[in-house]
Amino acid sequence: MGSKRKSSDENGEGEASPTRAGGSKRCCYDRRDRGYTLDEFMKKLNPRELQQVKKLCQKYEINVPDLSSRECKYRFQFRNKLPDILFTDTKFKADNIKIEIVLVDASNNVIDSGPMATAEIEIVVLNGDIHVDENGEWTEEEFKNYVLEPRKDKGPLLIGNLPTRLCGGIGSISDAKFTDNSCWTKSKTFRLGVRGMAKEV
Repeated sequence: MGSKRKSSDENGEGEASPTRAGGSKRCCYDRRDRGYTLDEFMKKLNPRELQQVKKLCQKYEINVPDLSSRECKYRFQFRNKLPDILFTDTKFKADNIKIEIVLVDASNNVIDSGPMATAEIEIVVLNGDIHVDENGEWTEEEFKNYVLEPRKDKGPLLIGNLPTRLCGGIGSISDAKFTDNSCWTKSKTFRLGVRGMAKEV
């Protein structure tokens, strides 16, 4: 965490420091906004910031709110495991079969009917050092920040038969390969990711 914030002056510069309000509930306040509880504040954080705040709460014996409500209603899963090492310009498969992506609910049940079962999706390449929380999750904003674009004068990082829409909650990847190596990234590795084009996933 950074140094303690200074209180706002009459010109509205700066931000008010955290204060106690409304009895036992801790509240953060900004003159430009309404006050909000610690629970609401923590829901605004990315996984890395959340871990730092949790540690401070534990240090000063502050009850940490239950943030299970942050969990997504739906999530994508790779149904089969990819090889640990993939070579540039080499088509990859999972255990010599096509790679399948499924959309599941909080109970890991495949969403095989309804509008979400045919949701529009995008397969992307991620920087390998994307940070996750203790549940292996990340925020939408953090996910976007780790999506990689091809290097200058290079083609798409990933090519092949890439699904753009689910069918019965399932998408299949075949004849796919990376067209560039990962040596130019900070982590020296790529990760394969999926994102839904609808707000629900």
